[in-house]
Amino acid sequence: GVRRNLPEVKANAPLIAAAPELLIALRELREAVTDAYKTGRMPAEPFVAAGNVIAKAEGREAVR
Repeated sequence: GVRRNLPEVKANAPLIAAAPELLIALRELREAVTDAYKTGRMPAEPFVAAGNVIAKAEGREAVR
């Protein structure tokens, strides 16, 4: 139950509280580097990973 996991719940609270702002920042950062990705100046892996995290947070399918 929640009582057994109270330390974990308390530890996760700041991350959960910051999640909306983190999502906004990740969207903005990904948008800012899109041209670098499209022109090969940025590796695909972090760009795709960021897109997958955004999709997951929005309840959409991740791109493989």
